[in-house]
Amino acid sequence: MMSSAESEQRLWLTLAPHTLLTVSGNVWTQATRSLGDGAGYRVFSWASIDIADRDAVTSSTLSRESALIWGEATRFALNSEYFTLAFANPGDAALDVSMNFLAYTDVTIAAVPEPATYGMLLAGLLLVGAAARQRGHPR
Repeated sequence: MMSSAESEQRLWLTLAPHTLLTVSGNVWTQATRSLGDGAGYRVFSWASIDIADRDAVTSSTLSRESALIWGEATRFALNSEYFTLAFANPGDAALDVSMNFLAYTDVTIAAVPEPATYGMLLAGLLLVGAAARQRGHPR
């Protein structure tokens, strides 16, 4: 079973000629496991901030992630970091830029087959074996 969620916010700004845009804050990702030991799981959390010009030719980006996977003893992963991104308009004309905030989380839990599934698998293998055995003996 897999479940995911994502969020995106985009803000358009116009930078005056010969100006500098700075953005500061804290990017934070967390992955927490609540399943018991031995349960198959994967938790992935990702966050990104970027500033780019309208044509996405020039950008300033920060991305961070936290992840937990099968077999890890830990139940918690956290990544927290203060950041400052800067974007300059050195030109003589105004410049349109976008500031993007992205967040994504993905949770995968391994499916555990029902006992009847194993019974059907065994019955199918027995039938295939019987059919192969019948073909092996001439009448």
